[in-house]
Amino acid sequence: MPQSLYSKCYNHPSFDATARCKQCAKPICDTCKVISPTGVFCSETCRDQNKAFTERMDQMDRNTPPPGRWAVRFKSLVSRLILLALGVFVIGVTLHALGFDIPYLSSAIAWVLDLIPGGAAETAP
Repeated sequence: MPQSLYSKCYNHPSFDATARCKQCAKPICDTCKVISPTGVFCSETCRDQNKAFTERMDQMDRNTPPPGRWAVRFKSLVSRLILLALGVFVIGVTLHALGFDIPYLSSAIAWVLDLIPGGAAETAP
């Protein structure tokens, strides 16, 4: 025998469910519904639990400080350091290509060029 396509009420198994509790997701019929501005619940207990949860979440949202000036300054500092490193690398590659030997930087550039397939190290005689 095929089962019904509809859920039955948790409290009244002979009635078809018309909704689910917002807090516990139990299927409920029109007789069991506790309707509030925040949703449909199976009982006063679930309604109160949902209200308490919502109030705690609102309190947590109010207590979370917005990103401050330190976050903006840190992001700006990191961006500037990345640009500086990129600039030093580009200048180092240019000077390396012109034949200048820069301690540490030249060896790092040669190492990077060795990693590139068909790079300068492979084409040099």
